[in-house]
Amino acid sequence: MSSGTAAILVVSALVAAVQDPAAEPVIDRLTLHYDLSVSGIGMAEAEVAVQIGSDGYAIDAHVETYGAASLLEDLTVNASTAGLTPGGAVAPERFETRNLYNGDPRHAEVRWSGEWATVAALAPTLEEEERTSIPDEARLSAFDPLSAMLSFATGAPSQGQCAGTAKVFDGRRSYVLTLDPGEDAGRLESLEIGGTAVTALKCRISSLRTGGKSPDGWLSDTSDSEAAEIWFWRDPAGRAVPVRLEADAPVGYAVAQLSRLP
Repeated sequence: MSSGTAAILVVSALVAAVQDPAAEPVIDRLTLHYDLSVSGIGMAEAEVAVQIGSDGYAIDAHVETYGAASLLEDLTVNASTAGLTPGGAVAPERFETRNLYNGDPRHAEVRWSGEWATVAALAPTLEEEERTSIPDEARLSAFDPLSAMLSFATGAPSQGQCAGTAKVFDGRRSYVLTLDPGEDAGRLESLEIGGTAVTALKCRISSLRTGGKSPDGWLSDTSDSEAAEIWFWRDPAGRAVPVRLEADAPVGYAVAQLSRLP
């Protein structure tokens, strides 16, 4: 899995919150900070700010490389999403990214009308990047990357299970994310987060590309399928918080870890 893909998965890491429908509207706010390294060398930092209310949610994510990583692949990611939570489900309404890749600006905006996701803006285009086309069915009942992880966090991991599937479309790529126990059968493991020992559920997260594949590059892995290991910590409020992700990278082994408990 490429370091860029790992970063996307990291910035997609979210939490779930349970609201009392009889109470006054309350916005639950949470900020998560992650450190990304490759072969033990710090490469990037990520911040995810989550707001969840009784009927909707909003998420803002920022990722930025530094040091040696910026010399190889200078990347700044700013992504945001907002949507509704009808009956506890996750229903995105809009998703936007404004990124810089080696100094070149990149922008994507996706809007939802019912179950269909539609591209409102995209620069550069798929054709300009020589990416493969996106099948129509990949846009049906699809999440953006941030909302997809929110759907996982409000689902099986909060109940101690490694399970769930989500179709993902971000305007530029489409893929299917799947959570399963992997070889460790959903094992509970002890991790240290910011000097505090926690028990976390270890799962496998797999990605199957269905569209938007780019040409091969020496720093990018463009295979159709990728897999990583992800750990979820269930906090005292019952929220499934992704605290660690491990994945293969073209130039080493990528690790993303929550720097401190929220």
